[in-house]
Amino acid sequence: MARESTEERRKDPYKIQLKNVRLSFPAIFTPKESRDGRGKPSFQANFLIKNKDKQQDAVWDAIDAAIADYREKNPKRKFPDYDDLDKNEKCFRNGENRSGEPLYEGYEDSWVLAARNSKRPTLIDRHREPVVEADGIFYAGCYVNAIVRIWCQDNDNGFGVRCSLEAIQFYKDGDSFGAAPVSPDEFDEIEDEDDDRGSRSRGSRDRDDDRGSPRGGRGSRDDDRGSSRGSRDRDDDRGSSRGGRGSRDDDRGGRGSRDDDRGSSRGSRDDDRGSRSRRRDEDDLV
Repeated sequence: MARESTEERRKDPYKIQLKNVRLSFPAIFTPKESRDGRGKPSFQANFLIKNKDKQQDAVWDAIDAAIADYREKNPKRKFPDYDDLDKNEKCFRNGENRSGEPLYEGYEDSWVLAARNSKRPTLIDRHREPVVEADGIFYAGCYVNAIVRIWCQDNDNGFGVRCSLEAIQFYKDGDSFGAAPVSPDEFDEIEDEDDDRGSRSRGSRDRDDDRGSPRGGRGSRDDDRGSSRGSRDRDDDRGSSRGGRGSRDDDRGGRGSRDDDRGSSRGSRDDDRGSRSRRRDEDDLV
């Protein structure tokens, strides 16, 4: 990523191209919720610029240009000087506190440019190929090139100078901030013999399952016996019913009452269904 020319700076005085700066607190693949919960989730990243790096001057130039241009276009708005803004309203801040201690690991002897954007930034590797999170290229502590833009905030949340995150390109590896990743060498190799034991144990369980199946077949034979007994019982019932036609006729006469009962029960169920549907409609209106 080449440094922008003077002509490019004149066309877009708020755009900054950073080169070989350290990446910190990256949330560049998944947007991060705002601390107060009022703002939209945004993609975020901090860029560490060493004190002797002239790129700090480029950041200050962009900040001054953004404030001056905003004041010119909005003369009635009393936009404050950068130093008079609250620290939380500044995008460019010292990486050390007043006692000279770094705010976080790696922040010593540096200034921090905090950038964010509600839209996902362009993420590429050294060959300008797109990068996805699974590639594992970007991490806190690596070095990157970046394109950002400075802008002035003037809304219900007050005044501020912000930095929009536009694009990041991987530059080179660096010492990772925080805990080091776990190395595969910390695990022991698993011998093939252990795999054979596992397969044998699984095979024995399969055989046990097979043995259990014929034993379970006794139940089916018992069911068959029971069904044959049931058929004989039905034959006996048929014989007894042949002699009792009168009783069957009486039973047929009683069918009408049963039909009436069925009709009444169906009507009651239909009424219940209608009342339930009405209750569901009323619930939807709440």
